Amino acid sequence: MKHLKGKKITKDIDFMGETVKVKKLSVNEVLSVQAVINKLSKSKDDKAQLAIVRELLRTTVEGAEDMTDDEFNEYPLAELTSLVEKCLEFSGMGNSQGN
Repeated sequence: MKHLKGKKITKDIDFMGETVKVKKLSVNEVLSVQAVINKLSKSKDDKAQLAIVRELLRTTVEGAEDMTDDEFNEYPLAELTSLVEKCLEFSGMGNSQGN
């Protein structure tokens, strides 16, 4: 099992009619994301909720790690939210376990 340490598991997911590659988060990455969510979710501000969406996508979607807030704001919110849900599910944090 030790030889698998650091191995990344990815999955292709549909986003706006195209395919993006998302990675399954490690336990450490899940804990880090949860800490950010807990910190930001204390605010009822809509901007805090969007910050959570952007942070999750930067962490899970390949090629999104360097995207700016303004770049994320160019996408439809419903599409971003749907992608976040799929990413969370894939990492075992959503309503169903990731496959």
